[in-house]
Order: sequence, then structure tokens, then C-alpha cells
Amino acid sequence: HNAKVSEVLVDYINDLEERAGNADVALCLTGSVGMGVAERLGLPFVQEVVAATRAVQKGYPEVRTMIDIGGEDAKVVFFDGGRASDLRMNSNCAGGTGAFIDQMSILLGVDTAQLGELAAAGGEVHPIASRCGVFSKTDVQNLMASNTPRCDIAASVFHAVAVQVVTTLAHGCDIEPPILFCGGPLTFLPSLRSAFADHLGLREADTVVPEAGHLLPALGAALASEGGALTSIKALAAAVKKLDGLRGLRRGSLEPIFANEDEHAEWLRRMTAGQADAQQLSLGRQELYVGIDSGSTTTKVVALDGRGEMVFSYYHNNDGDPVGTARKGLEQLARSCREVGCEAVVMGSCS
Repeated sequence: HNAKVSEVLVDYINDLEERAGNADVALCLTGSVGMGVAERLGLPFVQEVVAATRAVQKGYPEVRTMIDIGGEDAKVVFFDGGRASDLRMNSNCAGGTGAFIDQMSILLGVDTAQLGELAAAGGEVHPIASRCGVFSKTDVQNLMASNTPRCDIAASVFHAVAVQVVTTLAHGCDIEPPILFCGGPLTFLPSLRSAFADHLGLREADTVVPEAGHLLPALGAALASEGGALTSIKALAAAVKKLDGLRGLRRGSLEPIFANEDEHAEWLRRMTAGQADAQQLSLGRQELYVGIDSGSTTTKVVALDGRGEMVFSYYHNNDGDPVGTARKGLEQLARSCREVGCEAVVMGSCS
């Protein structure tokens, strides 16, 4: 929803009206932002783990364990004879969640679907500390710097998610099959499900993957609305339209960084005023000093002449291959020298 919650809700409600007319509906909300929406609209709310549990009990009574990975948290629910005997949920943390997978995708220069494809081709798993996003980022950077195949890094990322969820949320309880996988990451990334299956020693018959596992909490909220107060679809749409995005759902919401385009233009002018202007490479023999900065997501290459003046600069995303990106930067320096007839002599380099 990109923080435009009310707009997305209105689109869904308009779509519902096209399908069902101005019908009366019973409604219940769930989810991280759902509580704020429910409070503003005076509608019932159910916690998302409870909602997902209700959906599992209704549609999959044989399930013994539910593992649900969301954007900011992970949940495990244990069932005994169809009754939820224990609920586990981590605090909002990047480790072992969709946000963690997003961060690792950015580091490798791919989207999450491509990360799943890479992981499917991975053959060797390396340890990654997924409990903390900072530590895991360092581990992945080290693997990238040592030219570890990206497919192996991707497989290691998914393995780290599985280990993090199981070790953090299964203390004192056995994760027993049948195990139901739900939530966006587990629904859309088969390689992530495979990582859990490998870590837990599961067979295909031990797992349940609902056709719309990412909708399970919403389905549970719909089940929870049964017998509740009715409202018309038009009245619901009118109420939601009064919400001003997330601003009305947060206390002390922040003002925009820039009030208008003029303020933004002035900020850009100030921020670019201190830039170092690169001098021209010289025709003929020229002594150069080269520096390479290989960061977590980008690589920078500069060349200085004998007076300390910058005569070349290169800045590019690593695209999951920092060694290759540094090589491209040096190749660009060589091309720039050839274009002006500069016979470069590298007197020193440092990275």
C-alpha cells in the first residue's frame, strides 16, 4: 500500500461494490495497520495470529503446526486436536521475516522472485547470522567479497530464515507435521519452503500449502465477522474515504520534508555545492593514484593525478557482484584514458 492505506482500501471496496452492489456486509479487520483503521471506523478487530489460526481450524483441521512469515514478523502456532495449544510470535525485527529477505535481495541486486530462482540452483549453504539484520548483512557481504556464487548465497539466506524462525519460536514445543506454510514469503517463494523442509527433515506429504496462503489472516478476519453488525458497502466506502492516508492513524505524524518544489530545489543546490569537480586526463604519459571503495551496495573508484586532483570517478551499484563491479570501474578508467590519448602509469593504489 506504500503507506496509502485508505486509497488502497477504497479501491478494494469499489471493486467489491461492482461485484456485489450496495449489499450489507459484516466486517472485521486484522493486520498491523488494521487496528488503527478499525479504531477510526468503529469496526471490530482481531489480532492477525488469532485470525490465521481461525482460518486453519476451519479449513485445515488436520494441521499440527502453522508457520506464517510476514513482512515484519514471523508466527508459529501449535495445534492439538484442532485446538491452538500455543502461539509464538517474534517482535518486529528484520531477522527471519520478509523484510530480511527484501534486504538480502537488494544486496544481491535482484528482486525477491529472482532470489528464489537463484536459491533453487544453490548447492552449498554458508552460515548467515539472521537474528540481526546488521550481522547478516556483514556475513553476506563477506560471501560476496570472496566471490561465492550468488546461487549459494541466496540458498544460504533462505536457510538462515528457516533456522531463525525455528530456533526462536519453537522453544519447548515440537514442530510436528502436517505443517501449514502461509504468509507472502512462504506462499510465493518455493525455495523458502524447501529451506524449511530441509531444515526440519520434512517430506512433501508433511506440508500443507494453501492456494492463497497470503490471504489466510484476511480469511480468518472474515470468519470472525460472522454474526457481527451489518453496514452497507456504500457507507463503508464513505467512511474509509474520510481517512487521510496513515496520517489519521498515527499520533504525531511527521510533516513532509519539503513544503514545495522550491524548497526541494534549494536543498539540492546546497547539497551539490561542495562537489569535487574532476579535472581532465592529460594527453601523453600521466602518473595516477587509484582508490577503490567497495561498499555494501555500491562501488566507487577514483583516480588522482600527481597534484592530488581528481581526474576520474566511477560510482555504481554492486548488483550482487562487488568484484565484477570494481573490475568494470577499472575498465572504464582504461577506456577514458584511451579516449583522450592518456598513457596512464598507476603509481599506487588502495582499496
